[in-house]
Amino acid sequence: MQGVTASETQILHCEEMVEAIYSDQIVQDYESNPLIEALPPIFTEDDVIEHLSVIPSYDEKERTLNANYRFHCVQTKIVSIFSAF
Repeated sequence: MQGVTASETQILHCEEMVEAIYSDQIVQDYESNPLIEALPPIFTEDDVIEHLSVIPSYDEKERTLNANYRFHCVQTKIVSIFSAF
C-alpha cells in the first residue's frame, strides 16, 4: 500500500487494536521476550484446577442413541472442555 503509514496499515487490517501491557518476568528465560512479557500472569495451581474442572453437560437420552451418534455427542463434549479457555 503506497502512501499509507504503518499505523494506518494496522488499522486497515484489524477491527480493534489494544495497547500491550508488558510486565516484569520472574522466570529469567522469559525476560526480554516481548511476546511473553505481554501475556497475562502465569496461572496459580488453584487457577489451573478451576479451569480444568469443567464438567460437561450430560443428557441421559444420549445413552440410547446409535454408536455413530454417541460418538458425535462425545466429540462435542471434548471440544467444549478444551475450548473453555
